[in-house]
Amino acid sequence: MAGLKKVILFEGYAQVKEVDQDRLSELVTMAKGERTLQEFAAECGLNISTLSRIINKKNAGGSADSVLARIAIHADPESGVTIEKLLEAQGRAAMEGARSPREVLGSLALEDMLSDLVPSEDDADMKRRSAAQLTAMKAEQEEKKRLDGFRMTIQNALLMASHTVALSKDNVAIQGVEFDCYADFILETDALKDEGIEKWAFIRLRDTGNKACFGMMGFFGMMFLHNPVQEGRRVTFLTEDKATYQLLREMYRDAPVNASVSFMLVNTKELAVISEYVMERSDTKNAVKIFGEGQPVDYLAKFKE
Repeated sequence: MAGLKKVILFEGYAQVKEVDQDRLSELVTMAKGERTLQEFAAECGLNISTLSRIINKKNAGGSADSVLARIAIHADPESGVTIEKLLEAQGRAAMEGARSPREVLGSLALEDMLSDLVPSEDDADMKRRSAAQLTAMKAEQEEKKRLDGFRMTIQNALLMASHTVALSKDNVAIQGVEFDCYADFILETDALKDEGIEKWAFIRLRDTGNKACFGMMGFFGMMFLHNPVQEGRRVTFLTEDKATYQLLREMYRDAPVNASVSFMLVNTKELAVISEYVMERSDTKNAVKIFGEGQPVDYLAKFKE
């Protein structure tokens, strides 16, 4: 097996402390999972002696970036071992402006620069698995970036409207009989206090058009069986597609619900909440309306003047 190139993959990560040999050994053992050391080494494209030295704490000088990257890529999916944890055990810390390690691995995959990260042997199946894992990692990064855009947009709008905002550790939007519906994020805020609601759950609509509209029936069915208001939650469905927002608004305009539900149109590039359509409640409570329905709401105007 060919040796590994001595390259620095994670630029901007400085050595700030000694290698934690115990932690590194633990992480590699976890990453191996149920595989034998020989099987894990083969999947990683590493010599078994390389992994053995790490596990037996004989690798005093630490491991090359490419070794850590291979271990992270081929780690048992249920082990929880990530490239961030491996770098931390290596004693490395990110300096200001450093790219995230996962972004680095994703970029390498997109630029077809995996020769230092996959086995040098002609193993097509192994290479496909590595590429698939990195593709999935890149997709996960892009999805996180999109969700961060939604969250920052709404947080900024609420803060500019002088409301308290905190990110909740809770992630259940609607409790179900057989399974729960999870929010993409939940904010704890005083914005809806007049409605008796303390938590605002947000779900990004992955579909658009009629598919998104009819997909709402499943959510309403769950809320009919267990009203989120009982846990002090409003559930808001997010979209950046204006046509989808208008369809949702028209389809459910005359359908009051015994819950606190809304549809929200946002522009994450401009960090602006464009509009929120709040459904009327069928009980005695009046739904609180924070954002203007049908007209732009620009909470960044103060900074543009």
